Formats: sequence, C-alpha cells, structure tokens
Amino acid sequence: MAGIILGYLGMVFPTAHAAADEVIDVTGDLEYEYLIDTRGDLGAEAVARMPASSFRPGTGMLRLGFTHAPVWVRLTIPEADAPDPRPWLTVSPPYLDRVTVYQRPLDADVAFTALTLGDRVPVEDRPVRHHQLVFPLEPAQGHDRQLLIRIETTSSVMMDAQLWSPAALVNATVSDNLFWGGYFALAAASTVLALAIGWVSRNRALLAVAASGVAYILVAGIQGYLPLILPAIITPFADPLVSLSLFLGYAAVIWIGRELFELRRLRPRIDQIACLFSWLPVAAIVTIPLDLYYVSGPLVMGLSESIKIVMCLSVLTVAPREGLRYSLLLLAFAAHSLTTASAVLITLGLWQPPTPIFYDAWHYTLIAVMLIICGLLISGIYRSAFLAQQQTLLERDLEREREAGFRQRQFVGMLAHEFRNLLAVIDAATRNLLRLPDNDRADQRPRIERIQHSVERMTRLVDNCLADARIASDRALGELAPVSVRAMVEEAAAVVTSLGQNAISIVLTPRAEALEPTALKINADPPLLQIALSNLLDNAIKFSSDQRASVEIDADDTKVRIQIWNRGPGIPADEQDLVFERFFRASNFKSDKPGSGLGLFVSASLIEAHGGSIRLNENTGERIAFTLELPRIRGTDDGD
Repeated sequence: MAGIILGYLGMVFPTAHAAADEVIDVTGDLEYEYLIDTRGDLGAEAVARMPASSFRPGTGMLRLGFTHAPVWVRLTIPEADAPDPRPWLTVSPPYLDRVTVYQRPLDADVAFTALTLGDRVPVEDRPVRHHQLVFPLEPAQGHDRQLLIRIETTSSVMMDAQLWSPAALVNATVSDNLFWGGYFALAAASTVLALAIGWVSRNRALLAVAASGVAYILVAGIQGYLPLILPAIITPFADPLVSLSLFLGYAAVIWIGRELFELRRLRPRIDQIACLFSWLPVAAIVTIPLDLYYVSGPLVMGLSESIKIVMCLSVLTVAPREGLRYSLLLLAFAAHSLTTASAVLITLGLWQPPTPIFYDAWHYTLIAVMLIICGLLISGIYRSAFLAQQQTLLERDLEREREAGFRQRQFVGMLAHEFRNLLAVIDAATRNLLRLPDNDRADQRPRIERIQHSVERMTRLVDNCLADARIASDRALGELAPVSVRAMVEEAAAVVTSLGQNAISIVLTPRAEALEPTALKINADPPLLQIALSNLLDNAIKFSSDQRASVEIDADDTKVRIQIWNRGPGIPADEQDLVFERFFRASNFKSDKPGSGLGLFVSASLIEAHGGSIRLNENTGERIAFTLELPRIRGTDDGD
C-alpha cells in the first residue's frame, strides 16, 4: 500500500508533465492586484478604470480567509507569454461558489466577455468538463490580455491560476485523474476494511477511522471531483456537502484521537473536554442552510485543531510506558494534525506559504496516516487474538495440571492413610511387647523402643503428608471448635517427648496466667493444630544443642502469642527467607538428622489457615525462636 501511495504521489502535480512553454503559473509568475468589494456593487468596467492605489498587490497564491465579500483580481497577460493563441485558464480551488472571468484585449475599445463557473454553477454549463474550473480564453489578436476575475464564495477566499495550452492540460489531466482515481479507490477500500474489521471485533478506534472516511468527501470537493461524480439531481447539493463533510470529518478525527490515545483510561479530564469539542462540529451543521458557514467554519476549524494538539500533548508523557505501538499511533496522528493545522492557517489567511504543498499536504497525509493507523490497530487486534488463544491454551493446560495434581493428592492421601493404619498396628504391637514381663531384658527393650520411636517418626511424616495434601486442595481445615491453648501445647509436647531423653518447658506470662483456665481459647481444628505445634516442638528439640525446648504463652485482647525457642546453631542468614518453603532443610544441619523438610511448611500453612501468622523472630547463632499468633476468642473472663 505504501508503494502505491508513493507511486501516485509522483503524479501529483500536472505541471510536472508539461513543458515550461506550455503552462504559465499566473499567480506565481505574473504580477496581479486585488481589492475586496465590501459593498458588492462594483462592475467590471468600474474595476478596470480604478487606479492602482485602490488595489493591493498580490504575490503567489491569493489567500484572504473568510471575507464573505466579493474579491476582484486584476492582471495583464502578455501575448508573448501565452502558451497558445487560444489558451485555457484554470482557477482553483474549484469549490469556490462563483468565479467570473472577464477578458478583452488590452487598450482595445471593446466590451469585456464574461464566463461564470463555480461550485454553484451546473456542470452542464461548463465549456470544459474538468474537475478544475477551466476558462477558454479568446484570441487576443496580437494584443496583451486584460483579465478581471471576480470571486464570490461563502468559503475561504483562495485563488491559484494557471494558463495552459489545451493539449498540455489534457495530458496533465490524464495523470491527475489517474492519481486521484487511485487515491479515492484506496480511500474507499481502507474505509470499508476499517468498518468491517471494527464492526466484527467491536473495536471503537477502527470504527472511528471508518467514520473519518467522510473526510474523503471533503477532499473530493476541494479537488473538484464531487460535482462530476454525483448524479445530476444531487449536484446542486455539492457545495453544502463539502461544508457538511468538513464538520463531520472533524468530529470523526477527534473521536479517533480519543480512542487511539485511550483518553478515558489515561486522561479522563481531557477525554471529557475532547468529547464536548467533538459535538461542536456536529452542532455547527445547522449553520449551513442558514448561510452562516463563513462564521461557523473558521470557529470549528480553529477549535478542533486546538483540541487535537491538546490531546497529543496530554499523552506525550505516557506514550513511552504504553509501548511502541502507542507511540507510533501518537506519531501518525500528530503528523496528520500538523498538516491539517498548516492548511487551516492558510485557509484562514493567517499564513502565506512559499509553496502550495503546505496546503495540499493534508490530502496525502490523510490517507497515509489512516492506512498506518488501520495497520497498527489491525496488528493490535491480531496480537490480542493471538494472546487470547494462548491464554485459552494455557488455561486448558493449567486445568489439566490441576486435574493431575488433584489425582496425585488423592493417591498420596490414600497411600498415607493406608500407611497410617499399618503404622498404628505396628505401634500397638510394640507397646504390647513392652508390657510383657520377658521384655525387660536389656537386649530386647532398647530394640523395641527404637522400633516404636521410628514408628512415631513415620506416623508424624504420614500426618504431614496428609496435611500437605489437604493444604494443596484448599480444604485444610475441618470443623472448628473452641480449644484451650495451653492444653493443645501440652498435648503436642507429650507427643514429642513420649519417647527419648528430652524435655519441653511450658511457661505462661502473668497476663496469660490470669486468663486461665476458661478465657485463653481459640477456634481451631484440634488434630491439625496439634500437627502444627508438634512439628514446631519436634524441630526445636531435634536441632537444639541440649535436647531441650521452651514454650512461652502470652495473650492480649485479640491474639494468643506462642513463642517456641531452643539453643542451637541457628540458620544461615541467606537461607532465612526459605525457612517456610516446602522441603527446605538448612545447609548447616547434619545430614543424619531425620526429617523431610515438610514440618515447618505444614506448620506455617496450618497456622495461616487458622487465621494466624508465624515468623522467625530470633536467629542469633545461639538461640532460635519462632513466634506464632492466633486469633483469640473473647470471653466473659476478660473483664469486658
């Protein structure tokens, strides 16, 4: 598409295809003068006789803005410079309401001959069917030509005139029509594409781009093609249709800016202002039948260009963090806004450009920028669709993974349950063996006690596996019931110290002691809370230097605080953050210490499931202390 645009741009100017002696740039190469007929009552003869002091000198293209008064241009064309005995004069832009060319040989005592063309003159009355206003001039019979051009329009007063040989104009028109034919075909295709994809994908930005296709009607009107392509019955409405397309085009372009820049999300205040400004051109449509376009047109153009600049400036700071595509959209929109702002300054008569390209550039950037925006938006839609597809595939894989994990947990739970039953049988058998009189022999009792101790360890490991499976299934807790904190700690301590030469001291602070026996309670799942406490106490004894551990119980108005500590080598500083991870074991502990690395993870998970918290609050190298907090049940003994 970019190649097609560049190819057509090579044929923009018909003068590039005509020899220098076949065309004269009247407003560029010849001297002319103009005056504004404020009362509108001057005739050709009166203008011809007026002194030069009544006129203003003109240079280059005539740009006077919205004057709403007839403008007279007076000039002389030397016969020696005429490209043909019967040259053709082209006057643009063709959207001017009425342009009357008066001609006669200079210093000849003859009346002017007049021909009126314009946007409000039927196409059938044109001597040459052309998108520009073409005035065939009469032979000058060896004299220089005196020309008077009267311009009357409710739009901006502009004039660019060229003098052609008929053959040169015909040749230039071929390439001219080829370019604009391709231009409007590409414009129609891009508009339909944006509408179709925007409608299917519900993309508001693409729908706004499609709505901006109304601006191509404005381009067709400015280039003079609108009266030629409209049916004869609609031709009289070509002039108001140009004004209508300008108003609707501005509304659509402001809408594009709001959607491209996501102002509702990023700049909501600017978005509200832009929304208000987008309705201004729509409201101005009522001025067209009232013949007040010369008032509303400049106002709409000035305010609309201003809000476009404000929108661009408002997102300059957020564009880098929104990504490359957002920045490219901003750059494209800003480039088009720059060219349209230049055209508006020229249209309002505020700037006299060195070349007409500054006025015509917006025609070409319009289609180029809209194609770029369409491409970026469509690529964004494709990317979003691709990401959505990948998200669907990922969710499907995650669902399969969850299903596999669920089945694995079911299997582990079943296996652990069966192991626990078998271990219970072995434990019962060892206890019975210890009760038999003949097992008092020194060589048998230690063996049986070691078997029982191993069974206890294996039972605790199975309990941790069962608890881990319940944690992973998000069903960690069963039925909660009020339990005494001290009783739960003592039961856990009894389990840990039932075998082996170790000791656990349990101390209540004075504040906790004052609340006993009924007030120091929590809501808990007793078996699971006992597993959590047993793991902490077992670790405290297993990794202590003297096989001893201490427990301190404290409470305040809302929490019960349990601190478990021992004297041990501590945990390496760079491993402290991993202490509650599944299967973690500190690197400085001896490898012969039994354990699976599940204890602290299971304890932390169960404490959190009870609405509590646990932390390692001391790790000095000589003392390790864990503190856990659980929500306390407020009772009548609190003194409330």
